Amino acid sequence: MSLPDTQEQKSSAEERLSRFTAALGQEAKILAEGTGSLVMVEVITGAFLVTMGVPFFGFPMGLIFLVVLTFLRISKPSRFDVPNRSLFVAVLLVGLTYVAITSLNVGISTPDDVGRRLARISILIAVLLLIADRRIDFRSLILGLAIGLVGNALAFYAGIAPDNYSGALTGWLNDKNVSGLHYGIIPILMFGLFPKRSHRIITLLVFLPMLWETGSRTSMAGLLIGVLWILFAQKANIVVKFGLGAFVAWLFEWLQTNYADNPIFGDRAGSDQLRARIDEASWEKVSSAPWSGWGMGQATVNIQDHRFFFHNSYWTLLVEGGIIWLALVAGLTLLAVFMWKQHGIVKGQRVLTAEAATVFLAICSWRLGEVMLTLPWVFAVGLALSLTARPKKQGAEKNFVVT
Repeated sequence: MSLPDTQEQKSSAEERLSRFTAALGQEAKILAEGTGSLVMVEVITGAFLVTMGVPFFGFPMGLIFLVVLTFLRISKPSRFDVPNRSLFVAVLLVGLTYVAITSLNVGISTPDDVGRRLARISILIAVLLLIADRRIDFRSLILGLAIGLVGNALAFYAGIAPDNYSGALTGWLNDKNVSGLHYGIIPILMFGLFPKRSHRIITLLVFLPMLWETGSRTSMAGLLIGVLWILFAQKANIVVKFGLGAFVAWLFEWLQTNYADNPIFGDRAGSDQLRARIDEASWEKVSSAPWSGWGMGQATVNIQDHRFFFHNSYWTLLVEGGIIWLALVAGLTLLAVFMWKQHGIVKGQRVLTAEAATVFLAICSWRLGEVMLTLPWVFAVGLALSLTARPKKQGAEKNFVVT
């Protein structure tokens, strides 16, 4: 080989390396534009939200981190006005007061149980409102939770995080359904942070195997339908979206009916029989409840001396506060996510991230008991309200980008 040939090959290798470095730099730039300026307090808090299943002085450890974040951000002046915030808060507070009074009047739930549940819901609502007016940096919080979920999976398979569900990925979340809920909703929310297709594909490639390992068929179906919503619901008006919602409900039932017993999910016969018994007992309790419900904390049944939570979040709302409580929570969610006007968008081009996340939650609510008024619900509704927020000063929203 001659010296000129060697120099030519060296020059070609340097050019390829230069092109690769430039492409890598461009990817990093797009990634940075997607996440914006990260706030480390939110990133750290988000990472520790995976400890929601770890008790700490009677409360979930992750909730303690949210309390600290709330106190840090509540004194921060807001640069945004949320047009319907007062209405949202007023209706929700009236509903909570009604359910609390009902709980105490019925007398099944103890005052301590009612107070503890009210405290937990109040913390979550405070976080929701701080996300809505953007005092909590949503992107940093979600990216932190994504990192925490990956860390939770690594710790689980390393034998560090607990395994309480026969090998299903739970870790510090400590519940199979809660785990499926988190590993399912985060990819949808991440779609709003990363506008480039390749980054979205990477997000799915990272989270789909982890979601599969949770064994939550409902969350898998919910993620599939949430992604379909992002792809096909953009130009649909509210009437068409209701029609699409009906199709989604049918598709979910079809998937449950035709693929629930598929061998790829393993032998679930015993688990499904237990779930059927829980559902039967749950519906019996819902049917026997007065119109105002049985009160907070009553969405449980006893099967062979074991206490189980309902596997239907709509029934949970019904049994705790009756049809009024269900209509109030579902109605507020519908208004905030699908109907209230988003600020600064091209006419007819709504941001679909919050909608898709809510569709995911609506699907999961049909098979999981703790979905509404939980942290994933806070993410979806808080994001939806933040998209209606208007800056008090021009330029306040330059770093907030959700697609």
